[in-house]
Amino acid sequence: MHAPHLIKIKILTRRYLFQAMYRRIVQSQKGNKTNVDPEVTLQFLKSAIYYFLTDPENHQGHLNAIENILGFTDAEKKNIRKARTS
Repeated sequence: MHAPHLIKIKILTRRYLFQAMYRRIVQSQKGNKTNVDPEVTLQFLKSAIYYFLTDPENHQGHLNAIENILGFTDAEKKNIRKARTS
């Protein structure tokens, strides 16, 4: 395989794993029986912030993850979007 193809596979795999962990954390916050170790949540939050700052293609997806992990209210999310478009 060529290097660009391998890089693309790595990026897609990283996004898939990120989305899977995000779904698991959201489910645990909704009261489902899935328990997530606080250390895992912290590492995921760290990754979400890192990719929010470095991945311009999907910054909104990473922002959504950060907002949900931190438990922002709908009003807080609205204020964040308002501030980002100003």
